[in-house]
Amino acid sequence: MQLTATDCVCTAGGAQIRRQEEVVYSEPLVANGLTWRLKVYPNGNGIARDVFISVFLELSAGFAGSSKYEYRVEMTNFNDPRHMVSRVFASHFEIGECWGYNRFFRIDMLEDGGYLSAEGTLKLKFFVRSPNYYHLARDQARYIEVWLMRHGSVACIRS
Repeated sequence: MQLTATDCVCTAGGAQIRRQEEVVYSEPLVANGLTWRLKVYPNGNGIARDVFISVFLELSAGFAGSSKYEYRVEMTNFNDPRHMVSRVFASHFEIGECWGYNRFFRIDMLEDGGYLSAEGTLKLKFFVRSPNYYHLARDQARYIEVWLMRHGSVACIRS
């Protein structure tokens, strides 16, 4: 089963990242009626504040109820792509809920580790998928049902 992916680029570098208070969001990823985005705290969140960057995956729109999804978050190493940081997990998501990592990576190791570009950007990529074909088919069926209700099932069938 294929993973669906998108990028998130944070543009606070070096010492500036410790002062960045705003949350950074990726562009939304829409697949099978679900909208996902990465939520990044460049200066950390909660107990990780000022020490780690915090990274979470958010289901910002979709269907009612809780469903399990598998996801992976990757951070690019600009000096050596083989040293990319990758975290993999599976969680039960509801609309508006976030799951991820308060302690994704130490802020003080970003620059020396090669995770900040020459321009001072941090590049994260996320992947998300249903855990099996049954859940994938269920999501697709719900998406088609909603689409048909909005656009008129008779017009679609005759087209």
